Amino acid sequence: LMVRPYDIGDRVMITQPGLGGDGTDPMVIAEISLTYTRVIGWNGEQHTIMNYIIRRLGLINMNRSAPPVLKHVLQVPATTPANKVTELIDGVREYVAATPQDWVKVEVAFIREANYEAGHLE
Repeated sequence: LMVRPYDIGDRVMITQPGLGGDGTDPMVIAEISLTYTRVIGWNGEQHTIMNYIIRRLGLINMNRSAPPVLKHVLQVPATTPANKVTELIDGVREYVAATPQDWVKVEVAFIREANYEAGHLE
């Protein structure tokens, strides 16, 4: 049996186990051969990586993982009326709903911290 941790077209990141960090920028698998794998980076650069090297490193296959979660922190002036904050959140939710090919949902929208000395909500 052959294990196939990725297929052509999958988005992957390569990491070094035990060293921490997030790994490389996402790359797309372009070609798989018996001895090497060719990937295309986010900027169009093509890299050929020998398969024995990939086996020694960690590989995160984002296509086979759970959907990515993006966290956006917005600072809003503390003097912003509550209805404007609600309007902003509703606008983000409407945008996400209108672009289902790009976004799944808005999971949580809340005010984490009120920093009145700095004059903003986060």
